[in-house]
Amino acid sequence: MAPGLPAGPGAAGPVDADAAAAHAVEDILAMISIVIPAYQEEGRIGSTLRAIAGTVAHEVVVVANGCTDGTAAAAKRAGARVIETPIANASHACNLGAGDTIGDVLLFLNADTQLAAGTLDAIAGAVPARGDFGTCRICPDRATMPALLTAALLAFGHRLAGTSLGVLFCTRALFERAGGFDERLVAGEANVMNACFRRLGGRHVYLGRVTAFTSMRRFEHLGYLRTQLARLRR
Repeated sequence: MAPGLPAGPGAAGPVDADAAAAHAVEDILAMISIVIPAYQEEGRIGSTLRAIAGTVAHEVVVVANGCTDGTAAAAKRAGARVIETPIANASHACNLGAGDTIGDVLLFLNADTQLAAGTLDAIAGAVPARGDFGTCRICPDRATMPALLTAALLAFGHRLAGTSLGVLFCTRALFERAGGFDERLVAGEANVMNACFRRLGGRHVYLGRVTAFTSMRRFEHLGYLRTQLARLRR
C-alpha cells in the first residue's frame, strides 16, 4: 500500500493491533475485582450484590466457603460468579477469589456489608493515584442508638489504627507482595493485612465521603457489650 493511503476495510496493520492491545491492557488496569467471602449468607448475599454499582469496570466473585445453605445459589441468581470451597475460612476464601480475578485493584467486601452509590468510582479515583490500600466510611445498617454508637466507636478505632471494617481495597501488586491473607488466621485477617501493607511501605487512603453499611446482626443477636468484649479479646 502506498504511503499516506488509508488502509482498506479489514486491513488492520501493526499500529491498529498495538492500539487494540493497549486498550485491552487499559481495560484490565481500570478494573476493580470485588471478592466477597461468604459463609452461610443465603439471606443477605443478594442485597449485598445488588448494591454494587459504578461506572468503573468491575467484576464480582463470591467465594462460598464451607456453606451448607443456599449461599452459592443465591449469589448466582444475583449475577455473581461463584467459587465454592469446603474450607470455612475467610482468608482462604479471599485468596481463592483474588487468584481467580484479573483487575489491578482488589476490593475485599464482607458478605453482609453494602456499598453506597459512588463507592467504586471513588476507589478507582484514589487507587493508585493517591494510595495503595485503604477503606471507606462505615455506618450501621440500622438506626438504633446502640447500633449507631457501636458503629461509630468501631469506625473511629479502625480509622485511628489505620485498619478496616468490612471493606478493604488495595492494588493487586501490593497484595501479591504481601503474599495474600494469612490462612492460619480465623479472625482479624484484615487487620493483619493492613499492618503488612504498612510494613511494605503502602500508602493508606481513607475515603470519608463514601459509605459502606455494615450489618449489626451479630451485635443484636449476642448483645452489644458481649460482642465488643469478644472483639477486644482477639
